[in-house]
Amino acid sequence: KFGQNVMKELATYEIWLTADDLAGLPKGIVDEAAQMAEAKGRKGEFLFTLAQPTYTAFIKYSERPDLREKFYRLYTGRNTKGEFSNVENMKRIAELRLSIAKLLGAKSHADHSLQRTMAENPANVYKLLDQLREAYKPALEREIAELTEFASETEGKPVTIRPWDYSYYSNKLKNAR
Repeated sequence: KFGQNVMKELATYEIWLTADDLAGLPKGIVDEAAQMAEAKGRKGEFLFTLAQPTYTAFIKYSERPDLREKFYRLYTGRNTKGEFSNVENMKRIAELRLSIAKLLGAKSHADHSLQRTMAENPANVYKLLDQLREAYKPALEREIAELTEFASETEGKPVTIRPWDYSYYSNKLKNAR
């Protein structure tokens, strides 16, 4: 049911754009959007969906921060409300996992699922995650600072890197190098 809801909701998203909205997008994705629009009788317009390849390309290449934000918010907010909401499904999955774990003598699903792994228990997982965060945090901070500086220089004004901007400016910086 969870997977079916994801597929069904993704199929409901139709984002209609005009030629003015396409700056930076690769020809292939634009051609596909034009074909999809034409198939729906709307020649001269462009139909985008939230299918993974389309979403990823849009976030990476679109020069329109407002549209990148729109795509990002739609994509990350899917299946949280409406007919295809997975909120109750997620609650039920968590309840069932906890019930199974308790039946098998564990206090949580995490404790049960980690018993036969290298991590052994949730505390070790969190310990490793904390170590990784401490190890990689300085590099991440440098990367964000570099990206922010590059984006600000590119735009000619101060830029704050938002989640929907990261792929776009990372790609531009990679190409500039």
